[in-house]
Amino acid sequence: PVQRMSYSTININGESRGVYLFMEDPATPAYLQSRFGYTEGALFKCTGPLKYLGEDPELYREEETPHLFDGKSYRPETPAADDNFEALANFIFVLTQTPDRDFETEIEKVFNVEFFMRTYAAEVITANFDGIWNANNYFLYLNEDGKFYYYRQDLDLAMGMFPFNGMDHLNVWYWGATGRGRILPVRILQVEKYQKLFAHYLASAMGYVNADQFGDFMQRIFSLQATIAPAVKDDYWHRFDLSYSYDEFVYSVTRPIYRPFPSLPPSFTLPPESPFSSLPSDLSLTYVQPIRDYLVERIESAKQQLEEGPGGAWDGGENGLGGIFGGYVGGERK
Repeated sequence: PVQRMSYSTININGESRGVYLFMEDPATPAYLQSRFGYTEGALFKCTGPLKYLGEDPELYREEETPHLFDGKSYRPETPAADDNFEALANFIFVLTQTPDRDFETEIEKVFNVEFFMRTYAAEVITANFDGIWNANNYFLYLNEDGKFYYYRQDLDLAMGMFPFNGMDHLNVWYWGATGRGRILPVRILQVEKYQKLFAHYLASAMGYVNADQFGDFMQRIFSLQATIAPAVKDDYWHRFDLSYSYDEFVYSVTRPIYRPFPSLPPSFTLPPESPFSSLPSDLSLTYVQPIRDYLVERIESAKQQLEEGPGGAWDGGENGLGGIFGGYVGGERK
């Protein structure tokens, strides 16, 4: 499920205060009803990496995520969640402690893997790294069927916006393994059945999310940019949000940007294991990919990586994935 959104300008006493993105709150009963048809489940807003801490559910209730993600790692968003950390603890136990021979059977009792793979494929192809990759901005919802469902919020950091970690060519099979939230994608993708499911959804996504300037996706990008450009041009306040100028907004789709990378405050420190520990600390000029260039490189590298399979393991026969792209047109299987 994805938050519905719309752009809007805010005026106070006749004075413009900028253009904003209005989005649904993904933790309300109305949202849960519209997406799941069920509002009584346990909903957790997560900034934790799903690390196993022990059998005691209170360990997960009290776990805190430091540094960039101040607060509880698993914050209950519904009354049912506050009363059911046992289910969360059990899910993490199954995810991390189940022997390989039993994993597929046991994980499907507590987690909707197919639902996760659809979202994860979208995160990978768009380099939306501030979700499970970074163990941030994701929800776990215990639905009526007794399984947790993974979904996202806050999708702005994507498409090459942050020029680090080489996400335009990072191997799609190990994409999640390079981030703070590696536990879930790494364990899931050890199962061949889920590897093929991931490949299916990623290939399907690339039928829509690509750099074809006449395709539906890029035409949608151009349309959105043209629609909000007048409001952005008059928006003084947006200059305080990562310091992007109006010209950079205009260039961001098709032309590269060379700009100072925002520096971190001197008092702000990160642990060595943080995925952000390699960010530049000065204001040297940094190349930022336009959306089109990111997609060209990402799609090309992802196709090759999918065809090769995890570790180059596909045999190309009926049990492999050789030639999967030949059957996709606009995201649909021929």
